[in-house]
Amino acid sequence: VLERIERAMRHAAFNRYPDPDARRLRALIAADYGLLPENVLVGNGSSELLEKLCYAFGGSGRRVLIPSPTFSMYAIFAKMADSEPALVQLRDDFSLPVEALLQAAEKTRPALIILCTPNNPSGNAAPVGGIETILSRVSCPVLVDEAYHEFCGGPSAISLLPRHRNLIVARTFSKAYSLASARVGYILAHPEILAAVKRSVRPYHINALSLMSAEIVYEMKDEFKPVIARIVEERSRISERLAERKEIRVFPSESNFILIKTPDANKLVSFLESEGIAVRVFGNDAGLETRIR
Repeated sequence: VLERIERAMRHAAFNRYPDPDARRLRALIAADYGLLPENVLVGNGSSELLEKLCYAFGGSGRRVLIPSPTFSMYAIFAKMADSEPALVQLRDDFSLPVEALLQAAEKTRPALIILCTPNNPSGNAAPVGGIETILSRVSCPVLVDEAYHEFCGGPSAISLLPRHRNLIVARTFSKAYSLASARVGYILAHPEILAAVKRSVRPYHINALSLMSAEIVYEMKDEFKPVIARIVEERSRISERLAERKEIRVFPSESNFILIKTPDANKLVSFLESEGIAVRVFGNDAGLETRIR
C-alpha cells in the first residue's frame, strides 16, 4: 500500500488545487455500500464532520443528546456550536439504555443525537435493533459514529439507511486503515442532510495528498484484513490474561482497545509507562473512575 502511495505521489500535480468534492473517493465508497455518491460526504477526518454536524443542526437554545461516558469531543463540538450537551448515562456495563434515551429525547427535544458504536472508551457495540428503535421514534437526525466498526465485525447501522432518512453514519480511515496522520473520514446520509452539513464546510478542506492516499487505501482495503484479524486475536488474548487477575475487571470490547477497572489505576499506569506502554487514564471523569483504556 505504501509503495503504491509513494508511486502516485511522484506524479501528483502539486500546483493544482485538490478536488473540492472528493468525487473519486466518494464514488469508491458509495459503490462499496450500494449507495450513490450523493449519499457520501468526505471530511478532514471524521472529527471535522462531527463538528460540522453540530453547526448544521445545533445552535443557541438547541440541545445535542449524548449517551455518557463516550468520546469527549462530542460535548465539546456541541458547545462550540453554542448548543447544550444533554447527557444520558449508560448502564453500568456501558450498554445503551434505549428507553431512557428516548425518554430524555422526549423531554429535551434535541436537535441532534450522537451515538458511538463500538463506544469509545468502553469498546462495546450497540445492537442495530436498538439503534433502529431510536431512529423510528425520534424526528431529529441521529449520528451513529462507527469509527471502530472494522474491529467489530457485527451488523452496521449502514443497513438502516434506506429506511431512515434521519440516520447519519460516520466512518474514518484513522483506525483500521492506519491513516490517522492524513485526516480523512466520511459520513453517509440522505442528500438533504449532507447539503445542510456542506454549508459550513470550507472549500478545499481535504488536501490532495490525503485524498490520493485514502483512494489507494480504500481500493486496497483487503490488504488490511490480516492486520485487523491479528488485532482482534490480540484483544482476546490480552483480555483473557488480564481477567486472570482478580483485582482487574475487564470490559468486553469489540474495538481495538480494552477498558479495565482496577482499584490502583495510577500505580498500574506508572508501571506501564515505565515499560514504554501508553494507556489512557480518566481520573475522576464521571463513570470512568479507576478505569484505564
